[in-house]
Amino acid sequence: SFRGHPRLGLAFGIRQAAIPIGAGLAGLALPFIALQAGLSAALIALAAALVAAGVAMAYALRHPGTHHHRVRRKGVPTTTAPKPPIPWRLIAPIFGAATLLTATQVGITALLSLYLFTARNWSYGGAAIAFTAVMLFSGVERVLMGFAADLWPRARVLLICIFGTLTAALLLVAAVTGDQQISAVLLIIAATTGMGWGSLSITVTVAAVPTARIGQVLGVYNASCWIGAGFSPIIIGLIVQQYGWSLGWLLLGITAI
Repeated sequence: SFRGHPRLGLAFGIRQAAIPIGAGLAGLALPFIALQAGLSAALIALAAALVAAGVAMAYALRHPGTHHHRVRRKGVPTTTAPKPPIPWRLIAPIFGAATLLTATQVGITALLSLYLFTARNWSYGGAAIAFTAVMLFSGVERVLMGFAADLWPRARVLLICIFGTLTAALLLVAAVTGDQQISAVLLIIAATTGMGWGSLSITVTVAAVPTARIGQVLGVYNASCWIGAGFSPIIIGLIVQQYGWSLGWLLLGITAI
């Protein structure tokens, strides 16, 4: 059972931390492999990592869980218990917020290395290290926010709002500073804070729905996030190409708000 679990936030914080940590390791290793051995070698390394992940998952799930949703009564045959309804009206705003916050998060991280290299004249290595640092710090940040979600459960939504507002403020200042070097620092910080909400929103979502419905709800939640992730780099990239970086950061700041 998930609902009411005292370590729910920490569990999802660790789960969500795996995503940026994996991205950070890839951001550090793949450019190095590509520069030293070519793009084909980097792609082969990525494929090997995927195979290893598949093997690890198969090993972890070799003994499926025995939890089920069946009701047993004395003298009555076992029957399937009806599933409780999903509170869509309650969680729909969370999905909308997650879509926009993911658009902000992915919009920054997808363009950060390109910005540092082309607009701020950073080296390949410097941009890769900055990206890796953002991802690793974001992983730690998500674990800490998961812990905070357990410690102050009534402040979960407030913390999400704080991260969104802080990220928006950093992006708006970066848009104003324009060509100054301080904008690179602001964007690195914004990229980090822009990923801190992940463990909070998923904790709020899971805590708000019946356990028997978590699979379906998380499927919709993840789909909502990836809608924002899919469109944001394309749209913001085109805007940056036509109108410059400042407008791109400004629009990402608006989605965070």
